[in-house]
Amino acid sequence: MPTGKAIAILGAKGGVGTTTIAANLAAEFAANPDQSVVLVDLNLFLGDVGLHTGIESGPTVLTVIASDTAPDASALARHPLGFSVLGLASDLSDADEVPAEAVVWLLDSLRSQFDCVVVDAGTDLNEVSLTACRYADDRLLVTTEQRSALIGAKRRLHVLSQLEIPGTVALGVINRAHADSGVNPAAVHQAIGLTVIARIRNAWADNQAALTAKKLLREHCPTANVTHDYTQITRHVRY
Repeated sequence: MPTGKAIAILGAKGGVGTTTIAANLAAEFAANPDQSVVLVDLNLFLGDVGLHTGIESGPTVLTVIASDTAPDASALARHPLGFSVLGLASDLSDADEVPAEAVVWLLDSLRSQFDCVVVDAGTDLNEVSLTACRYADDRLLVTTEQRSALIGAKRRLHVLSQLEIPGTVALGVINRAHADSGVNPAAVHQAIGLTVIARIRNAWADNQAALTAKKLLREHCPTANVTHDYTQITRHVRY
């Protein structure tokens, strides 16, 4: 029986930093040496977890599903920060549609071997992303302070609310936040009904330098303020 917990990361629109949040959050969870963590890319046609983590080897989500054999945790690629990665082929050579049943089977298989399964669900609302969100224990909805992103977050929150998810439908994360923007958690909750638990500050230089080096923030700039921002999420989502 699965014992681990799954958290799905869904973006309000393209370009809000969904994968950046997912990858750095996996690193944050993995900082606990007593907790095993796996990062899974379920953004099947546009996923770039491999680019963000610098890991593009080992089994992929689609090869595992095609084999119909539960993935062996020891066979998955492992990031230097201690979490495992189940990504996608960089050339999309194995890209294919995946039914909801396969998503549930995959998450069950991973939850039976890891304490924490971090799922990059991308930004599209489709069978894969919605199944991952419905089946996860928690959902993070990533937005920025831009009006278009907040509108996208409202729409996605509405769709998620139709899935009959028990408890909290989703928690919000504002990425690239500016201290003087006026877009604070209270304002967002009043406007779209999303409870914001974290504001990840706008630190373009740190994020871009880390991405160029194919490193995560905990590797590239472990003492930077933006790196510490991720603890806001783990305070609310404890596994």
